[in-house]
Amino acid sequence: MKKRTIQTATAILFTALLSFGMANAAPSDRSKPAAETTTSTESMLMYLNEAEEAQEAEVAEPEPDRLPTDSKENETKDKVGRLPVGAFRLAGVTPGVREEEIRQAFGKPIYGDCETMVFSNGLVAEFDDEHPGVVEELVVAKPGTKARTPAGLTAGMAESEIERQYGMADKKTETPLYTVYTYYSTDGSLQMKFTAKDGVILKIKCEFV
Repeated sequence: MKKRTIQTATAILFTALLSFGMANAAPSDRSKPAAETTTSTESMLMYLNEAEEAQEAEVAEPEPDRLPTDSKENETKDKVGRLPVGAFRLAGVTPGVREEEIRQAFGKPIYGDCETMVFSNGLVAEFDDEHPGVVEELVVAKPGTKARTPAGLTAGMAESEIERQYGMADKKTETPLYTVYTYYSTDGSLQMKFTAKDGVILKIKCEFV
């Protein structure tokens, strides 16, 4: 899958959410001076920056034989885990769903192009370049969003809930700044990653292995 740069993805999500907020604002709010309407924008920037930092940590995730001395990692020998495929869902959908199905489930996206769709429930869907119209990756990075895992987890919740709900991770990467918990499906086709910082879940991602 052709990956967007971190900056581009962040800019897209921010623009979509800002547009969505303005579209739903009362007429009186739209006429207020800019200084009086920055709170929601600043709030969105805060969690977008957190998600961007989490993505940077994941992109820069070191190879097992090149881990920094202050980092730790454990991983199963292969990418076959204990969780059933049905556990690898966000907002009730699993990677592999088609565009028309996800539109039917969540309505018109607040942002959408041939590669990415952002929905009002906080779910971000990334499409497979090699199979147009098929969702390859699902992401949640907005705290308190309605989009959750089957176990009820979403961004902004306590990091301790990850292993309490799912047990020991199949792969766990710890760095001075972030911890990434990775779970694999029993058939080895899917993985779910939780990125946490300071005891809080920053991002959840479900994707094909």
